[in-house]
Amino acid sequence: MQNKHSITGVEQNSSTNQNFSPNQPPQTNDTSLHLRKASEIYETLRAEIVQRDGIIKYPFGLTELDEKTGGLHKKELVCIAAETSHGKSAFSINLLKNLADKGTKIAYFSLEMSSEQIVERLVTNICEIDNQDLRFGRALKRLEERESVFKNWISGASILIDDRYGFEYGNIERVVEELEPDFIFVDYIQLASTRAKSKTESIENYIRGVKQLCNTHDMGAIVVSQLNRDEKSSLLHRMKWAAVLAEAPDVVIILSWDWETKTYKLRIDKQRNGLQGNLELEFKPQYSKFFDAEVFVPPIRSDING
Repeated sequence: MQNKHSITGVEQNSSTNQNFSPNQPPQTNDTSLHLRKASEIYETLRAEIVQRDGIIKYPFGLTELDEKTGGLHKKELVCIAAETSHGKSAFSINLLKNLADKGTKIAYFSLEMSSEQIVERLVTNICEIDNQDLRFGRALKRLEERESVFKNWISGASILIDDRYGFEYGNIERVVEELEPDFIFVDYIQLASTRAKSKTESIENYIRGVKQLCNTHDMGAIVVSQLNRDEKSSLLHRMKWAAVLAEAPDVVIILSWDWETKTYKLRIDKQRNGLQGNLELEFKPQYSKFFDAEVFVPPIRSDING
């Protein structure tokens, strides 16, 4: 008997896609159907270029980061990586909020936290209520004072949150095909289900599939990754289990939180179309909120051209 579920109206079959590989050949003998003339590609590209007006359409919401990257872009995969308890989910929540402010349609797949926990973090972010006070029932009065602000914001935000189906790439694919979001989040990738011969192969197939969806559905993707605590390896190659997390993304952002000095650092460790660089941020973990800091390290040129 098939085990079916529903994600926002999309019928799911949990037995489907167990042997999925995004590198499978097209189901046709005529491969020319999948090729496009460079001249035709340019005409499509030019139509997009002439609409650029210097305004960042999908900002991170952090001035220096946006200046270095031009914000987020559709058809690009961004990887946000950090060690455990270094704020990678908080950074994603902050980014989710900033994108929603721009009217962006978002599907957020949480592989770690429940949907309620995601929304509770949004409450702390928007209402600036200490998450510990909210969790221990000490913030009811403050919530009542600011709840109307949050309700107005959340009712106008185009956000869908899932905490059950993001473990399987096939479910991501079906949601994208049905709902056509502008951006998707996956937090975090190392918790994806193992369907291939190894965990590494499963993650590689998942990431390549998401990358392919970005291109074919004109969307962007933000994938959160955990870093190994391996000081001997470069930051870019410390993503757990999968070298593809260093290779496939267009942008890789590494986060680091020093609890003793209260210093939060962000490094653009890879950017396919721009500069690498380091910068400091002000981080308010109790609100899952990030702000610009006054001191920034000048950027260095990227040597990654792939």
